[in-house]
Amino acid sequence: MSLPSFDWRQLQTASGGDTTLEMEVLELFIQHTEAQLHALSEAWSHRDLTILVQLAHQLRGSCSNIGALTLNRVMTEIEHYAALGKEMDLELLMEALGPAFKQTVNEIYQYSGQPFQKG
Repeated sequence: MSLPSFDWRQLQTASGGDTTLEMEVLELFIQHTEAQLHALSEAWSHRDLTILVQLAHQLRGSCSNIGALTLNRVMTEIEHYAALGKEMDLELLMEALGPAFKQTVNEIYQYSGQPFQKG
C-alpha cells in the first residue's frame, strides 16, 4: 500500500472552499516549484549544501501549505541530509525529486481537470 501523495483537504481548508482560489494557488505552486527545483538542482551541482538546506526548507513550507505530501517528504529529507552533509543520501533524494514533482503535477492536473497554462 502506498502513502497518499496529496492531502486535498489541506488545500480546501486553506482556500476556504474557494475552488477558483485553489486553481490559482495550484498554478502558482507549479510555476514557483519548477523555478525552485531548478535552483535546487544548481545548488546540488555545486554541492552548496547551505543553499540546498535553505531551498528545501522553503519548498517544504510551500508543499505543506497546499498538502503536497510526497514532495513535502522529499524536501524534508533533503533539508535534513543536506544539513548533516550526507551527500550519498542526497544523491538518491535528488534523483527522486523529478519523479516526485511529476507525480504531484499529474495529481494536480487530475484534480483540476486540465493542465495549467505556462506563465
